[in-house]
Amino acid sequence: MQREKTVINNYILYGVLITSLSVAYAEPERVDNNKNNKEKSFIKIDGDIILGAEIFNGFYNREGESQQELVLRRGKLGIDIDFNKNWKAQIEGKVEQNEDDYETEFGDVYLEYRGLKNTEITLGYIKEPFGFERLTGITKVHAAERSISTNAFSPGRNLGFSWSFNKKSWTSEFGFYQDEIDNIRVNALTGRLTTVLTMSDTTFMHFGIATSHRDLNQSVFEVKDRGGFVTADNVYRSIEFVADKSNLLGLEWMFQSSQLTIISELFNQSVTYIDGRDGYLHGGYIQSSFFADDTKLRYKKGKLKSVKPASDISWEWYMRFNWTDLRDLDSGNVNDTYEVGVNTYFGDFAISKLALIASNIEGQRFSPESNGKGVNWRITYLW
Repeated sequence: MQREKTVINNYILYGVLITSLSVAYAEPERVDNNKNNKEKSFIKIDGDIILGAEIFNGFYNREGESQQELVLRRGKLGIDIDFNKNWKAQIEGKVEQNEDDYETEFGDVYLEYRGLKNTEITLGYIKEPFGFERLTGITKVHAAERSISTNAFSPGRNLGFSWSFNKKSWTSEFGFYQDEIDNIRVNALTGRLTTVLTMSDTTFMHFGIATSHRDLNQSVFEVKDRGGFVTADNVYRSIEFVADKSNLLGLEWMFQSSQLTIISELFNQSVTYIDGRDGYLHGGYIQSSFFADDTKLRYKKGKLKSVKPASDISWEWYMRFNWTDLRDLDSGNVNDTYEVGVNTYFGDFAISKLALIASNIEGQRFSPESNGKGVNWRITYLW
């Protein structure tokens, strides 16, 4: 869900950051008696730059005019700190393009304890455990951008505390989070359960369910999205209304067999407005992808990991269909979006993603055009 945020609780956030750096600097050598060697803090610095171009017709902006833009989708710098086998921290900063502006903000900033068996306890500015695609980093998503439904319904990063328990065949994560919408504090309880059914060495299915109860505290509620283009207007949107609370439900499914992968998610959101009336919004997507060589998607603990190409240059083709129903009280709109694309992996240091997008819309819209067409290209450099 895209929302206008004010500054998050800086005292806690900067406290996590300063504590992480202080412990990394002061952490003494530790002796592992079982391995009879020394255990030291380890610091890793990584990042990425995502550039690209967008071409789309007048459906995607208020003026109703076609548009061609070069974009700086994102620049990110991250520091991973492994103090020892029990403590870990991550600090990320990034700049992202949002229409014609650039926003500088934190990525993940957290301190994590892993001293309990199969358990991780995390405090900081982190993603809420909701949405298979949302929990996948943008460089690991097998499309030019995340789906419209993911952007519309999945909460994203907020300040919070989470507890996760992971086994080989299932995972669970629950947490308490705080957001701000127009200077109004929003509290959320969010949880996710996943399981994996292994059929063979190359074939498995993932199932997941996530839910989030959000106390909106009479803040302004609205769901909106740009339709896969960072320079477009928010053409997909719901009613804008003052609301008391919201409940989110997400269902996940993934099938992988060798180079073929199919991923699907369904979302439902109920909203209680201040007049006591309930509103309901829905959406979902299904996506299939196929590698031309022996490259396969990597999966661990209920999430996708980065691709390790089997060749110097690996090709992946994908198709995706997305549907969202954001209508309520004769406001908002319904859209169907079709996307086909090709991803090219240049070893493990660069990725090109090219997508053709076509959309249909019913209900309220900015432009007289009811059909959208566009091309989205991204080139990512990783280090």
